[in-house]
Amino acid sequence: MNKTLLLILIAGICGGSVYPLIKIADTYNIPRFAYIFWESFFIILLLSTLALLRSQKIRLTKNECPYYIFCALTNILIPQALFFYIAKELPASIVSIIIVLTPIFVYMSLIFFFKEPLIWRKVTGICLGLLGIFILFAPAAFIDAYNLDLFWLMIALLLPVDYATNRIFATKLKPIDASPYNLTIGLFICVGLMCAGLMIILGQTSYNPLTHLHFGTLALFSHALAMTIFYIIFFILAAQNAVSNSLSFYIAPLVGTSWGILLFNENIDIFFLASTTLVFSGLYLVTKEKIREK
Repeated sequence: MNKTLLLILIAGICGGSVYPLIKIADTYNIPRFAYIFWESFFIILLLSTLALLRSQKIRLTKNECPYYIFCALTNILIPQALFFYIAKELPASIVSIIIVLTPIFVYMSLIFFFKEPLIWRKVTGICLGLLGIFILFAPAAFIDAYNLDLFWLMIALLLPVDYATNRIFATKLKPIDASPYNLTIGLFICVGLMCAGLMIILGQTSYNPLTHLHFGTLALFSHALAMTIFYIIFFILAAQNAVSNSLSFYIAPLVGTSWGILLFNENIDIFFLASTTLVFSGLYLVTKEKIREK
């Protein structure tokens, strides 16, 4: 298998496992910011050990701080806090499909706020993606069938908005010469510091994964390992074209849906399948490379 495709496959599996793992942790009532703090702690520990074994130098400078702060908020803290907020309300399969809208929202933002030229293929993709979400949200059909509240679906829609914001602005702040180890460690140091403050303010300091050994803690360790792998691969792929990166958006929802079926006994019906087909079609049209004329 091509090395790049293998990395994309692994990244998609890791990324698609995040929300199901948080749903498991939430059933054990692990405080959300304590969970994110300890996740960051173990990621930093893992990456520092790997960097030491590979003789990689870790250098963090104050000029990189804006990037770490922005990505800590938009790529980790806000989305994972939202995951915890909706964990008891929404199935893993539905949230996985909603996140697929991220590249579509990126292009919509570029059109409305940055005067990106209209490409009708991509506009068609936006329409298909939005139609798929309309089917997913339709109260008379899908929501009543699964006893879901439109409010929680609208909250979940903040996830692709947040991720799209990150994709648009993070590239402008990203340090040019920083290694994947530097970028990932710097990101999670910033996340850990933010969560430490929130833990103290909100009184969430009682949880310690080393003294609370249960499946929720196992989910935390698995999450930390998955995020370590995901972000190293993400930063490696960042130097390649956007289409290669976007391939993981096809894999992650399939993984998330599979976890939903296996772990949470979620049901898949015709409305979900129709929505998934439309959203995937929209994603393909928005992200596929322009065919070169011979």
